[in-house]
Amino acid sequence: MKRFTLIAVMIIALFSFAAVGMAQDNHTVTVAVSAVNEIDVSDAEVVLTINSATAGSDLDAATDATSTLDWTTNQASRKITVAINSAYSTGLTVTVTAGTPSGTGTAVGTVSGSAVTLSTTAADLVTAISNAYAQCSLTYEASASVTAGVISSESRTVTYTITGS
Repeated sequence: MKRFTLIAVMIIALFSFAAVGMAQDNHTVTVAVSAVNEIDVSDAEVVLTINSATAGSDLDAATDATSTLDWTTNQASRKITVAINSAYSTGLTVTVTAGTPSGTGTAVGTVSGSAVTLSTTAADLVTAISNAYAQCSLTYEASASVTAGVISSESRTVTYTITGS
């Protein structure tokens, strides 16, 4: 009888554990990834001062290569454009040149290596970006002809935009 009782208790316990182990529930986890296009310029302000010339020549240009441009996009066929909010005075030209991009992704971007003259019309600076995060150096150069005269100071907002190609 003890044996029968022991077997009965074991069978009941076995079914109890099996019933507890079989209880379950579930739910769905949905993940969405939105379009992400982020851009950042490292320096808040760049100051270029033209203050010299070689006798018999135009004024010497001023350069600054301390800025970097960083971007992240999870979209294909992107580019970065650059524009300023208003034109510089006649005889004053400011350009920006992007260095070779480095980063990770499908395509971190390409640059022409040529200087882009800053104007109120957006111009391509970095092209062929697809699903990447990267950065490049920026070199600004200001040049002025002697006919520009003396310009105490002119500030412009330079806007970089990541957009579709």
